[in-house]
Amino acid sequence: MTSQPKVLKGPVKLKRFAATYAGRCDKEKTKHRAEGLRRRIGTLQELLYANSKQAVLLLFQGVDASGKDGAIRSVLQEVNPAGVETTNFKVPSAEESAHDFLWRVHRAIPRRGNIGVFNNFHYEAVLVERVHGGLPERAVKQRYRQIVDFERMLGENGVVGLKLFLHLGRADQRKRFEERLVIPRKKWKFSAGDLEIRGAGKSICPFTRTC
Repeated sequence: MTSQPKVLKGPVKLKRFAATYAGRCDKEKTKHRAEGLRRRIGTLQELLYANSKQAVLLLFQGVDASGKDGAIRSVLQEVNPAGVETTNFKVPSAEESAHDFLWRVHRAIPRRGNIGVFNNFHYEAVLVERVHGGLPERAVKQRYRQIVDFERMLGENGVVGLKLFLHLGRADQRKRFEERLVIPRKKWKFSAGDLEIRGAGKSICPFTRTC
């Protein structure tokens, strides 16, 4: 793993960062600060709902076992669940596959006044199919352009999107996979498909073509 870059220029490439990279943040101080920020999020949610002119969309993506579920729970501890709309995108159903690839995403956009949470999101509709060889290069370029247009449209209509990517090193990923095999409350998370992707050396990273 290479050393941490001092200056970020151009596209983000995860191979330039150690998975443990935290910039200048101190872990314990950051935990303490996060408690206050969670309460602040809860307060701001009330104002968001009362105003109802905008929506907030939190988009979580990460490599397998990176902890998206835990991060979502942590960030939203202080919010009123009645004002949160959560969508966990899986393999498209037959109904979803019969429409354009953004159809199911647009249906899940939160109403104004609410917070929306996407566990995985529309970048996978390009990257997964591209990595597994099922999507022609021409279609890949079309989808990238359509995603940019789609996100611009959402922003112009009052949807504020925040994208968060959870990075994880291969050693820590292996440890978490092993925990899923031996810890009863985590066994339901284990999938043989995760091991196949890991074994092939493939990592689905939505913010860069080269991980």
